[in-house]
Amino acid sequence: MLGLADVAFVPGESQRFGRIAWLEEGPMPVDWEQAVEAPFSEDDLERNPEENGAFAKLAAPASRPESYPAWAKSFADAIYRTSKLELYTSTSLKLTSQPGESERDFRIRISQLAREKRDDAIDQLRKRYATKSATLQDRKMRAEQKVAKEKNDYHSQTMSTAVSVGATILGAFFGRKKLSATTLNKAGTVIRKGMRTTQERSDIQNAEESLEVINQRLADLEQELNQEIARIEEQTDPMQQPLEVVAMRPKKGDINVRLTALIWLPYWQTNDGKREPSYL
Repeated sequence: MLGLADVAFVPGESQRFGRIAWLEEGPMPVDWEQAVEAPFSEDDLERNPEENGAFAKLAAPASRPESYPAWAKSFADAIYRTSKLELYTSTSLKLTSQPGESERDFRIRISQLAREKRDDAIDQLRKRYATKSATLQDRKMRAEQKVAKEKNDYHSQTMSTAVSVGATILGAFFGRKKLSATTLNKAGTVIRKGMRTTQERSDIQNAEESLEVINQRLADLEQELNQEIARIEEQTDPMQQPLEVVAMRPKKGDINVRLTALIWLPYWQTNDGKREPSYL
């Protein structure tokens, strides 16, 4: 038996199903659940056999006209239970493939939308990181100014200390009087200036360390941004998008049985008595 049916899984589009079931003697002459896919269409059917062709014996149920409406109904029931349309769907892009569209063709079709989504995500990401970067850049500018100020103070203090030391030594060795309390006070002042110079050097080191920390934070932020961009590009790559396979089942009203007919399948008989199908 040959059964042909058009199934509309989606409105306006139908898919042709052809099944071949063998006629058997017994309580279930036709079992559409065990049917195989028909390798031909109804246009390939012929009413007359080849010359010198012979027909196989017809099963008794096939000679009763009332059998055919029942077999047509059971064919529709089998199509309802066993037929399905598998579609690809991208949950991230909220798109589903068209009937008959291959996975590769579907990925190519969604590539433009995937690129748009990628560009939008990267643009939003850059805006978020721009705010963080601006804050760090402001801190960096103030840290650089502090380093410059501390270095300037250090050089000024160093010069002042050197002049004071020189004046004190010259006054002590070349003055007309012996070391006086005033000279000792000047020496004490020089020592205090030397201590301030040491403090200024420490302030420079602290300022430079603070600047180094900020520069490292900026470098880390740039690296983090690049990693996030790479992650977005990978996630939105249409050829790497995870796709789900959705199986659509038809409704009974979407099944149109075009034909259920009794057919004989042609075979060649070889010289050694074996039969080989000639319809494949």
